[in-house]
Amino acid sequence: MQMVHAIWIVPLLLLIGFLGSPRFRGDIAETRVRRLLATGLEKSRYTTFNDITLPAGGGTVHIDHLVISRFGIFVIESQYARGWVSGTEFQDRWKMYRWGRFSRIDNPLHRNTLQVEAVKKILNAPTKILFPMVVLVGQKGFKTAMPERVLTPEKLLAYLRKRGLPLLEGEQADRILKTIEVAQIRTLGGIAINGWRLLQFALLLALLVGVWLAFHDSLAGLLNSR
Repeated sequence: MQMVHAIWIVPLLLLIGFLGSPRFRGDIAETRVRRLLATGLEKSRYTTFNDITLPAGGGTVHIDHLVISRFGIFVIESQYARGWVSGTEFQDRWKMYRWGRFSRIDNPLHRNTLQVEAVKKILNAPTKILFPMVVLVGQKGFKTAMPERVLTPEKLLAYLRKRGLPLLEGEQADRILKTIEVAQIRTLGGIAINGWRLLQFALLLALLVGVWLAFHDSLAGLLNSR
């Protein structure tokens, strides 16, 4: 009987671990940027692809956000970072300082460079129409000078709108859209499955089931007493 009452603790601990994982924090950053792009950009002028996978060399590359417009192609990597950050464009890893301790994260600018190269190759596009950037979510600021291609969420829309000079004709932008739609890698008939979101849902469901199995008699008695 004690095992039944304790069954909900396992999915609870797993869910807590998941919520503290780098992947979940990455989802927080992606969601923040996705909402900014969805609510702040005119759909008649900008088309946004979120969470897409494109072929790159012999493998694939994942891109958090790809914004296509006549004003250029914006390749955006969203990164969650806690506390203060220090790092340069060329360092392999950056430092995060929080509560007197520091940890390290891979330099997101390096991933962003690989993403831009993949897009450039697929589209056979000139460098001048490609704008790479990293949006850093959650951090308090940089202890060193913030690299040029790094933005805070508050400055993202202003940066995009500042690029107001058309670099592409309407027909060129349309061809780019079609090329990306064809090139992106899909699963299950075009529906991309996010395994981490499924895991999160499964853990939450397991927690609810565990709580019900452990306490349904007590809950039923409480309801009947009324």
